[in-house]
Amino acid sequence: MSNGAMAVFAGVAAWFLLKSQNAAAAIGVYRPAPTGTAGDGLPADFSGVESSGSIQLISNNTQVGGADDIVQKTNPYAAISRGFRNNNPGNIDWNASNDWLGQIGSDGRFVIFSDLKYGVRAMGRLLDTYYYRYGLKTIAAIIEKYSPPHENETARLISDMSRRTGIMPTQQLVFPRDKLKLVDAFIFAENGAQPLSGAYITAALNLEPGSYA
Repeated sequence: MSNGAMAVFAGVAAWFLLKSQNAAAAIGVYRPAPTGTAGDGLPADFSGVESSGSIQLISNNTQVGGADDIVQKTNPYAAISRGFRNNNPGNIDWNASNDWLGQIGSDGRFVIFSDLKYGVRAMGRLLDTYYYRYGLKTIAAIIEKYSPPHENETARLISDMSRRTGIMPTQQLVFPRDKLKLVDAFIFAENGAQPLSGAYITAALNLEPGSYA
């Protein structure tokens, strides 16, 4: 092969590599969260990320039009997805009858929380409701409730969740042991990325335990 041909070949190969990397980033390739600290200004003890004292909370019954300006002040992950922009990485639907801790309104469909930790906490409370109140104790049963087939590719989501958690779809879950794995997997499935550490998620799940809201 001539030097010119080799140069062309190398250029084409580099272009395909760059395209593949960009495509992988677009679909949210899993990168394990760092351990010990949450990184990017989100330490596990939430120091420095409290928002309730620095923003004006909005009535739970009020739809929020300009919520982006509110949540981005305290959430360095707001650009990742709608879920993170709303501090609601589980994309929990708005329901006027619910009164989640930290809930400040709706974006028209999903709840908006004043702080990311409250959105993570709400995911845990919702999973507790499914597990303890409704007796949904497998990944398959929980996802069929959380992401019904008329709204989502439920079968694919069950498979993806099983692979990420290492728990078979019909294997009996044990709470609270398996809850962290499920929250991690749901965040990734809903947002295409999961940047939060296990320490941060655990601290959020333990905020005001014992309440379903």
